[in-house]
Amino acid sequence: MELRRLDVDRSEHEGVIGSCQAELAGLSQKRQELESLAANANGELAVLRQRRDAAVQSVSQHMAGVATMEERHRAAAAVLQRINSTVTEMATRVNSLAQQIDAAAAEKAQRETENQQIAVQIDDLAAEQNASEAREGLLQFESDQIRARLAEMEEALSTSYLGS
Repeated sequence: MELRRLDVDRSEHEGVIGSCQAELAGLSQKRQELESLAANANGELAVLRQRRDAAVQSVSQHMAGVATMEERHRAAAAVLQRINSTVTEMATRVNSLAQQIDAAAAEKAQRETENQQIAVQIDDLAAEQNASEAREGLLQFESDQIRARLAEMEEALSTSYLGS
């Protein structure tokens, strides 16, 4: 009866260990998915940085064009009407670019917030992983103790059986 009870106890512990291993596998998969999401977010951030750099370069080019137009305005009074229309057009472009810059800055702030949230999630997952690893160690320790106790009991049973 004691052996049956020990077999039942061992089966229960093996079931607990199995469920813990399954839970650990699930957490590992979730961690991999989150790492993949973080990698994708970093890739998207690189693309956004390239777009931002292109916009900055475009703004610089437009600003150089405005400076050129102002110089022409001072040099050629005969083409005043043409330059005025060009300056008006450039001002519209500058406003459009300023709006684009504002939108890019808002998007950058949003991406930074998202990156912070992802970092928090990564930290949380790392903490969960550490807790799972600690629990796995504890369960392994308990399992080893139970196995040792079972071995002692089997030895005691064999000794008492052989002694009888």
